[in-house]
Amino acid sequence: MSIKPKYADKILSGEKTIEIRKQKPLHITTSDKILFYVTEPVKAILFYSNVKQIIETSPNELWNNYQNQLGITKKDFNSYFKNKSIACGIELEQIRIIKPFQLKEIKLWFQTINKLYDLDRQFYPPQNFCYASNSLYYEILLRYK
Repeated sequence: MSIKPKYADKILSGEKTIEIRKQKPLHITTSDKILFYVTEPVKAILFYSNVKQIIETSPNELWNNYQNQLGITKKDFNSYFKNKSIACGIELEQIRIIKPFQLKEIKLWFQTINKLYDLDRQFYPPQNFCYASNSLYYEILLRYK
């Protein structure tokens, strides 16, 4: 899941425990793991987390019930959900920091996997979210601090 550096910092500090999205990622369920790709200037996977719960509701209800866990101002929240009737909140737990997995390393890892298994896969930083293979997830686990 892509996330801006300022929100990654808030998650890692504990100020933000719910990540907001305009739509619920398909196939994500409670106890799934999310890898967080932090966007420019970081350009790396820095941590992962378990999904505690998924909240689908109106933007107003999400704000009213969880504003202290969202790590965002009301103004930015309203701008993000402008003209939206549904909001998704992904409550995070068990956040684990890993050795940074830089974009150039991720691309090199994909090249290695492609050669080993005669594949033709590429990695592009997700605009919002994407699903990771088990092999990528295990590579991440090897980097756990």
